[in-house]
Amino acid sequence: MQDSILFAAIVFVYTAIGTVIYGIPVSLLSDWLTKNMQDYRLLVAGLIHLFFGAATVIFIDFLAYYAVFSACLFFVINEWLHRRERSRKKLLGSSLVIVAFLALAIFAVYKVPPLFQEKTNTIYLIPEGFEGPIIVFYSEPNQPKPETEGAYKVVPVEVAKLKEDEDTYGFYKTSSPQSFGILNNEYYYVDQAGERTMIPHDCVHYDGVGSFNDSNGKTANYEKLQLTKSMCGENYFMQGNERYRRLSDKVLERMFED
Repeated sequence: MQDSILFAAIVFVYTAIGTVIYGIPVSLLSDWLTKNMQDYRLLVAGLIHLFFGAATVIFIDFLAYYAVFSACLFFVINEWLHRRERSRKKLLGSSLVIVAFLALAIFAVYKVPPLFQEKTNTIYLIPEGFEGPIIVFYSEPNQPKPETEGAYKVVPVEVAKLKEDEDTYGFYKTSSPQSFGILNNEYYYVDQAGERTMIPHDCVHYDGVGSFNDSNGKTANYEKLQLTKSMCGENYFMQGNERYRRLSDKVLERMFED
């Protein structure tokens, strides 16, 4: 509930700011550019609003959906104020074209951001048969940098277990910094002969990133994954497994103590 309220507040702030410094000036610009047009004024005005609405994707990412909606709202209000100047035939024809361009604008808002954002591009190589949490530690001194395959870095996961616990976990330590961006990872089981078998994405839950300061004051950055063979599905992909989560927390506590 609190997250929903916070999200609504953020959208409201963006909308208020956008209305004052972006929406109103665009409407005024549209009126000025189309004031001498007759047959195609409605079409051009609609395209101007849609263009500037969709262009906000560069600055506000997925919230550009709301900018496109606001642009359409400004356009409708603007045309309502000019409704007496429009013939029904021209209004219908231009409105159909505007609807088509609106669909294209929404599609652009959905597809354009990934082209400009960084991607994680990581290949995880996991010992065959492993199930459980995986923790990858970054920016660790005296640790190797991962090898690369094309645009991907390769993370060879090792398996270990806590002394008092029979459950196993996977880990990897590297001196490289952590990658951030759109998740674009691949996961493979690797057998003793080095053969890879791709792991479906619904068998992997990305459990987030974090950091902590150890007893020496050194900051450790990490990311957590959960891997399963027996619980694959949308629910696992979205929520993971609480037992695996508790085990990874226990591993991090031990790392912190050491």
